[in-house]
Amino acid sequence: MIGVVFVAGKAMDAFPSLERDPPVAYFVIGVIFLIALLLFARARHRLMPWGSQARSLMWGGLAGFSAVIAFASWAAISFANGALDRTPDNWTRFSVVRRTRFGDDYLVQVKYETAGSGGTYWNPLSVDVNADDWESAEVGSLLLVDLRPGFFRLPWVAGYRLCDPETGSCSRPTAP
Repeated sequence: MIGVVFVAGKAMDAFPSLERDPPVAYFVIGVIFLIALLLFARARHRLMPWGSQARSLMWGGLAGFSAVIAFASWAAISFANGALDRTPDNWTRFSVVRRTRFGDDYLVQVKYETAGSGGTYWNPLSVDVNADDWESAEVGSLLLVDLRPGFFRLPWVAGYRLCDPETGSCSRPTAP
């Protein structure tokens, strides 16, 4: 299980989404988990003939196997979504709303530059930036994000440019 979560984390690092916890991830993982659990439950007598003597161990094992399959599937979907995406650069304008730091993750929370097309809510849009850009990002400054649609139509961040609000000049493109 730890290895699968590690691979899923690497896929999300390589092709990060704009939302910190995309709801579609929970939906896909939940559906795959339920399908795997139902299939394992149907075949439980063949898989674990001793299961009638240790029911809690049997159901715990089936749930664990199902979770591994669900997380591995999400890792494969996340990786394939970015790796198979061949769309050109799509620089989208965002305004910096807030800076947040979680350990070694430097996050800049953003909202769409155009009025009324986004904002902060329970699951804010955020871009993982390097430490130097995080230090120089100010609330209200412009962040250009290379937002790709993804092969499975799950948007991901291919790069970003931090722009100086006074001069309007932008840094070189940086991968998240």
